[in-house]
Amino acid sequence: MKDLPAGGSLFVKYSFSIILGLALLFLLIIQNINGNFRMHDFEVYYTAAKSFLNGNPVYGKAFGLSSGFFKYAPITLILFIPFALLPFMIAKVIYFLLVAFLTLLTYQYCSNIIARQFYPGREKQAGAILFIVLAITGAHLFREMDLGNINMLLLFLFVLALLRFEHGKDIQAGLLMGAGALIKPHFLLLLPLLVLRKKIKASVAFVALLVVGFCMPVLFAGVNKGMALNASWIEAVKEHNQSLLGYPDTVYSLIYHGFVRNIFPNAGQGFALNILVLIGIGFSFLVLRNMRREQRREKNDHNTFVISPGFCFEYFFLIACIPNLMATDTEHFLLSIPVVLYIVRYLVEHKKHVWVAIFMLCTFLSYSDFGNDVFGKTLSDWLELHGFTGLGNLLILGSALILFLFFSGPEDQEEGLKRAKT
Repeated sequence: MKDLPAGGSLFVKYSFSIILGLALLFLLIIQNINGNFRMHDFEVYYTAAKSFLNGNPVYGKAFGLSSGFFKYAPITLILFIPFALLPFMIAKVIYFLLVAFLTLLTYQYCSNIIARQFYPGREKQAGAILFIVLAITGAHLFREMDLGNINMLLLFLFVLALLRFEHGKDIQAGLLMGAGALIKPHFLLLLPLLVLRKKIKASVAFVALLVVGFCMPVLFAGVNKGMALNASWIEAVKEHNQSLLGYPDTVYSLIYHGFVRNIFPNAGQGFALNILVLIGIGFSFLVLRNMRREQRREKNDHNTFVISPGFCFEYFFLIACIPNLMATDTEHFLLSIPVVLYIVRYLVEHKKHVWVAIFMLCTFLSYSDFGNDVFGKTLSDWLELHGFTGLGNLLILGSALILFLFFSGPEDQEEGLKRAKT
């Protein structure tokens, strides 16, 4: 817990965690009172694990709702077997409390990492910043908790991995990242970053855990059944991502429907692949540019960590790109929490940029998915159909990139270090 905030009274130190924790506890109680404690996504995990224990199929059949297909790796079933051994109601409550606790840690750890890497010595406003970020991301968090999804658990794993990188524990970091990628293969996008950054130990640990996780079903289910489980999982993932243009929040759909459809009306998966390759090339140039600048810059004797702000930005930026690059639901945009924190932190530190604040306010209204509560059902449905949540996330990513490249540089860190010394 040493990465939690330091200084001040206990309530001031933990005010955000206390208030958010009480809010989540209130949500748990009130949803049980009004009979709204459904957690449909958790029901899929729970029922799939139960089906596996009974020797029944887990892929290609709906659990709960008609859309409730299990799409995760077979190894993930092991994580939910302890829940499947409990009555469903008790399992739901335990899972809700677990995710709520990890959510508190995730917000706090992200805030601490952003402060350490980009604004050392300026941690006093962290609480206010976290409340602003919660207001922006709260709608997605509510859906996450209401459905009992797994995104906050995954984000916690990758934030914890970055903390391990900060302390030079690359193998541990790679194992954590590999575990996250096993649960949701979307995170394989982070492996090229490790390779570009020459983090060999982390890359090997990442791949090794993937191999072990892929082989585990053979050990606990036998060769034939284990291989069949893996084949069914791969087929489920392929089927889920077979029409990336059909998901309005993806960058491919936004570009296609916004600019390309009238020119190339029959563009298919090849179009999406070309866009992904171009994004990969652009991101590689960003990484190489940051590495070149870091090599030229004199090493800072005050920094006790072994990763650079550039790597931290690339890591969080790539995670936040995932909902725009893969077929996902809107609650997956919670993966942008670290990038939103980065931008809000910048806006708090640089109050003179009013135009940036106004622009970001408009962006956040698009990203935050307030839906019917703000826009009304008709307009909300139109915005959802046209991918405005995905567009808002793209604008957040673009704004963060501009701030990182042109406005938030080494000068901010040097000034912060001077303040820390005094």
